[in-house]
Amino acid sequence: MGVLNKLREKSNKKIIQEHREKTRQIEDIHDYEETYVPKLEYINTYLTELVDHLGRLEPIIVDSYTDKYKGFKHLKQHEYRLMTNVTKPGSNDKILKEIFLIYRFSGKFKVQHEIFSTAELNRQIKFLQSLNIPHTWKHMTGGNNIVARIDIDPEITVLTKFTANLDEEKINVSILNHTNFSKFQRKLSLDEINEQLMDDFANFIMRENENFFHIDLTSEEREKIRKRLEEDNLRRKNEELGFMGRMKNKIFSKDN
Repeated sequence: MGVLNKLREKSNKKIIQEHREKTRQIEDIHDYEETYVPKLEYINTYLTELVDHLGRLEPIIVDSYTDKYKGFKHLKQHEYRLMTNVTKPGSNDKILKEIFLIYRFSGKFKVQHEIFSTAELNRQIKFLQSLNIPHTWKHMTGGNNIVARIDIDPEITVLTKFTANLDEEKINVSILNHTNFSKFQRKLSLDEINEQLMDDFANFIMRENENFFHIDLTSEEREKIRKRLEEDNLRRKNEELGFMGRMKNKIFSKDN
């Protein structure tokens, strides 16, 4: 076979492959528009009205947000915003892809958190930085075995995201920082996206129902949460015992 014939064969194969790929992409986009976009548009319409109403009403007051830091109490839940991502990758058409519901918690006073070890200081700073929570810290001297103190601004941004899950034919919804700096996720079947589900979600946002994201927890996920809580409690207990031991040694050394 001549050189041109070989090149012609390779070129034709590539043309056929590109045509098949383009056809598949068009079919995928068409399926996306037919199957997922109506559900996302329904969610977006509901949330648009929800945000409008919540923005006109008095802010929700959260009496206790977390037990991780003392002082995260009586926070104001407000400043609701709705954003969408409408650009479909690989296409010039604007297709609704993702929906973001964003709001904030804010408090009047800084929260002071005392640290009793350098390792704990590093963990707390890394944690606060990962969530973009405003804070400052300084080393402490003068006794009480306090290594440092962190001053935390009770300003927390909550991010909720709805997005299509084409592999499992579901709509994924996740929320970060709604309570206790936690992230919850749930996969919604297309059939269950209706007014009742959105009402349940709205009640969750308004802190009238806490069960929206607990439905999908598997036994394995529950076990992971239980172990994480046990580890946190054990770490805190060890830190408290270490602090008590240092205080006891300090008292005895003064008596001698």
